[in-house]
Amino acid sequence: MVNLHLGCGKKYIPGFIHIDLSTYDHIDYAHDIRTLPMIDDSTVDLIYACHVLEYFDRVEIVDILREWRRVLIPGGILRLALPDFEAMSILYADSEISLDDIHGPLYGRWDTGNGIIYHKTTYDYDSIHKLLSS
Repeated sequence: MVNLHLGCGKKYIPGFIHIDLSTYDHIDYAHDIRTLPMIDDSTVDLIYACHVLEYFDRVEIVDILREWRRVLIPGGILRLALPDFEAMSILYADSEISLDDIHGPLYGRWDTGNGIIYHKTTYDYDSIHKLLSS
């Protein structure tokens, strides 16, 4: 099986090809995950992208997802993790958490070593489902 861990940062997962702009020792390809020219069409069984989509502008997402689909085998799996705006809003409105508790998941802040980047967007279940279904 060919498994990709896109935007992996410091996280190493055995059995995965790690692609990130960072240069940690476990990175197989130090490359922007918007495009995957080093990966052939229909050769990847699983893509795991944990908390990376929110760093891209919504106008970029369709092309990024199209590129990731290009490398997936038919029936391949795209596993995403991202902040759920609806869930955070409900928790905040019910006063279960403070603004400080959701500030990080909403806006992010990551020092890439080449500068600090922040989240550009957020999703709820319906919005990400719509993107993935198109």
